[in-house]
Amino acid sequence: MRKLIVISLLAIGLPLTSSAAIYKFIDENGHTVFADQPGPNAEKIEKREIQTIKTHKARPTTTLTNPSNTQSNKTANYDEFKITKPTNDENIRANNGEVKVDLQVSPELNQNLGHKVLLLLDGKAVSKPETKTAFTLHGLERGQHSLSANIVDETGSIVSSTQAITIHIKRFFIADKVDGNNAETPSVPPVKPAPQAP
Repeated sequence: MRKLIVISLLAIGLPLTSSAAIYKFIDENGHTVFADQPGPNAEKIEKREIQTIKTHKARPTTTLTNPSNTQSNKTANYDEFKITKPTNDENIRANNGEVKVDLQVSPELNQNLGHKVLLLLDGKAVSKPETKTAFTLHGLERGQHSLSANIVDETGSIVSSTQAITIHIKRFFIADKVDGNNAETPSVPPVKPAPQAP
């Protein structure tokens, strides 16, 4: 009986969600009882409406990041990357085959990401990637050549490329001169006068 009373008391503090009616009455021992069946002099308890609260979906949080740290794939945007010297289709007189090459990079080469410049002559690298933008080529043969350059990262992947330009190397060769002081002059036999008629 005590268990029934305890359960009945707990039922008072809980919202009444069952569809059956709840009755309150005093039993023969003078105890207050709550049941779904009416007893003597039972009082019907009105159900209390369950109060509901509307919830709103939480908005996803936005984490602000530093733009300088967003380049996780080790790439960078370059506004300009081109060969400024020599110019396209330029005729270059270089008897020793030496040609200076200047490049323009904007913004500056991002060395923090391991970016370097790889210069290409006729489609082949002339040296290993460098952090400089000025090069000197040696021993270029006469004729037409193409120049281009790539910006590469630590893995050798191309980040940016220049447009290829064409140059024309002019070389002049001077024949060896004979030293006049040491040259031998061939001897010429004297010319005899023709005999006169009698």
